[in-house]
Amino acid sequence: GMENGVVFTNDDFTAVMVTVPYSKACPVPVEKISNILAEAATKEDADNLYKEFTRVFELEKKLSLDNEPVYIECFAVQTPRQGQKLGSKLMRQLFEQCKKHNKDILLYTNTDRNRSIYEHFGYKCILEDYAKDIDFKTFFMFYNTEKNN
Repeated sequence: GMENGVVFTNDDFTAVMVTVPYSKACPVPVEKISNILAEAATKEDADNLYKEFTRVFELEKKLSLDNEPVYIECFAVQTPRQGQKLGSKLMRQLFEQCKKHNKDILLYTNTDRNRSIYEHFGYKCILEDYAKDIDFKTFFMFYNTEKNN
């Protein structure tokens, strides 16, 4: 089942996707945190990060979702392997599982580029937000499994 979350990856682990049930999700851009930590964050960086997460949590409260969706917590393809359809392959595996278990999918992203990638897969933006003070965009993307099959 999908009740505890699923990890999808390819043979050499150059692409990975981690999903959890939405109620167990911790919507934190892991990559962003690790980058900031790696750069020995200034207090300002840390404060902005805190503002971003607080804002995302607040936005999430506005989403009303019936059947608990699967939440994509992490989705990454190593830079040298990007453009080789590895992400598409994982996304198709996820769609297959979600169809089997009658689950919709939710994720959020912070770039227009990623937004269009997800739209290409059939996701719809159900909530978007721009925080001027910290120049931070948030797009909540929703995939309706029933409608896309």
